[in-house]
Amino acid sequence: MIQIHYYGSIRAAAGKKEETLEYSPETTIFRLLEALADSRGGEFRDELMDCGELREDIGISLNGTLIRHEAAEEIHVNPGDTLALLPLLLGGG
Repeated sequence: MIQIHYYGSIRAAAGKKEETLEYSPETTIFRLLEALADSRGGEFRDELMDCGELREDIGISLNGTLIRHEAAEEIHVNPGDTLALLPLLLGGG
């Protein structure tokens, strides 16, 4: 089982604070998020994906460690993992 925590606008789109899901250990973080986005569609998918890629303005944390988007395609989820999805604040002046 994998625990997923949602924050900010991603939480609003998910309609829940967290959930526990079961995925095989062969599943990468990217494939898990892609499957979630496809199954929920609509606003939730728009929050996570852009043209089939993870949006650059979301942060992904696995067991408390921020994951680069490129690494999400290589890192596999394991039972007991905790994944957090949060919108990143971008900007500048």
